[in-house]
Amino acid sequence: MSLRAVVSTEEAQRRVDGYFATQVSAWTDIYNGAGLVASIYQRRLAVSLRWIAELALAPGERLLEVGCGAGLAAVTLAQRGFVVDAVDTVGEMVQRTRQAAAEAGLAQRVKTAVEDAHHLTFPDATFQLVLALGVLPWLPAPRQALGEMARVVRPDGYVLVSADNRWRLTDLLDPWRSPPLDPIKGAAGAVLRQLGLRRPPPHREPSPQAVSITEFDRSLWSVGLRRVKTTTLGFAHFTFFNRHLFTGATSAKLHCVLQRWADRNVPVFRMLGNQHIVLAQKVSNHPAVAPATQTDRGRT
Repeated sequence: MSLRAVVSTEEAQRRVDGYFATQVSAWTDIYNGAGLVASIYQRRLAVSLRWIAELALAPGERLLEVGCGAGLAAVTLAQRGFVVDAVDTVGEMVQRTRQAAAEAGLAQRVKTAVEDAHHLTFPDATFQLVLALGVLPWLPAPRQALGEMARVVRPDGYVLVSADNRWRLTDLLDPWRSPPLDPIKGAAGAVLRQLGLRRPPPHREPSPQAVSITEFDRSLWSVGLRRVKTTTLGFAHFTFFNRHLFTGATSAKLHCVLQRWADRNVPVFRMLGNQHIVLAQKVSNHPAVAPATQTDRGRT
């Protein structure tokens, strides 16, 4: 990677960290709040915790949560008997998780630290499972972070992550946001800017990047992970040229119907939610894995 690319990546990460430092209270509240968006995040956490329970990991196993946020997942996993390392790039998030663990009487089971997902300091094969919800879409180099998660997981261990879906139904039906129209919109925008009819886009807050499940599978395999389970989640909000089509109540009802279809594996709908939750397992004999088990590149 060139020096320019490294600087660009670091600057992008600083922008993301600065944004989330202002959102600590919002992310604390969303898991206890009402409304459509809150319900989707709450369901994402519930599904992830259920999948972890179904793995039947031994009590006392060491787990890692990357992007611990307000600490709800870390505390819940500690209550189930696991030892959890909870890390985040945002110090305020780490502090909130540390506080939540202390209030639950679990300070000895939840270890917190400020960590960069692109450069985890843990030794190879430290954890039985790594959890990262709502993290990869915001990272400037998500594949590098996936590689780090794979590195610190034990042979045959698990990585459970979420990814924003490039082919979400809510975007496909909006001409302003539909991915198939991106080349046309990009070319038209370039022409308008060249003619002086459109200004360059202003500085905006960081936004999450979306991928298709096929692209995500390739990223997983490139770092020695194999997808074993996935589900799609969330159908909100439907827009037309970026304007909401329905009231909040109607949007919630529509989401519930479409989510039921997705949960029942109805063709098409089972792949078109806002996000994917993905459980992947480390492939011990994968070429990307073998070198990582020979040397300890982390901090002891």
